[in-house]
Amino acid sequence: MQRAQNSAKEGRREAARIEYRDAAKAYPAVKAPWVKLAEDYFEASDYGNAILAAQEVQQRDPQDVLAQSVLAVSGLRVSSAALIALRDQTSGVPSSTRDQAEALTRTLREALGETVLVPREEPPAPAPRARTNRPRTTAAPKPIPTPNPAPAQTAPLPPTAPTAAPASATKQPATAPAPVANPFEKLK
Repeated sequence: MQRAQNSAKEGRREAARIEYRDAAKAYPAVKAPWVKLAEDYFEASDYGNAILAAQEVQQRDPQDVLAQSVLAVSGLRVSSAALIALRDQTSGVPSSTRDQAEALTRTLREALGETVLVPREEPPAPAPRARTNRPRTTAAPKPIPTPNPAPAQTAPLPPTAPTAAPASATKQPATAPAPVANPFEKLK
């Protein structure tokens, strides 16, 4: 087991697997080599071999939670890939396969305690905007041009610089500027 763990740490995955199998042969009643193989195959997305190794674990310890988890998730991944392949190859999933898949789906819902297999997730709420402790300033409203200004008579107004509010006013909410008449109101 130690040699296998060292090989795994060194990144020699296949050597580690061979050493875990050798340990399993040397100590057939011990589940540890099979647990390591199940984990390794699962991490490598080799779900068929992960299932086989997890079944070996369960023969030695039927209550092993890791083995049950590997079996459940690996089995679902293999099943969903097979159903997708069936759907893509034919005009749909054959009715007998569909009936069995629906029965298994009901079993999954019951096991998970859900009325639907995967509950819909609500989209995350937008993050609140960060508040700053800077004093608020109010700028003078920009002038609204009149509909038909005489070009020679009007000159642009110089921009006004924002004025800083006095220190005593920063603790009170700023008041909105007076509403400006809509120049297009006359056109209605």
